[in-house]
Amino acid sequence: MVDYRAWLNRPKRIVKMFPVNRHRVERIVERHLRRKMREIGEMEAKEILEAYGFITPRGSLAPAPSRPPTSPTSSDTRSC
Repeated sequence: MVDYRAWLNRPKRIVKMFPVNRHRVERIVERHLRRKMREIGEMEAKEILEAYGFITPRGSLAPAPSRPPTSPTSSDTRSC
């Protein structure tokens, strides 16, 4: 009971509010719900974070290789 009394008498916390682009987040989530997509990809996740004011690194797709990968040779493989 003493702990509960101390908890009741603790100083009130101040919650800092910050701006968020709620419409942008809702649009992304609603699009995924309509398409029955259960996962949000990297680009959409970055959009959501940016809507909450987080700075995210820019990303891009890696270019396709100019030739198909070759099969590993015996010199390429390493034993563990």
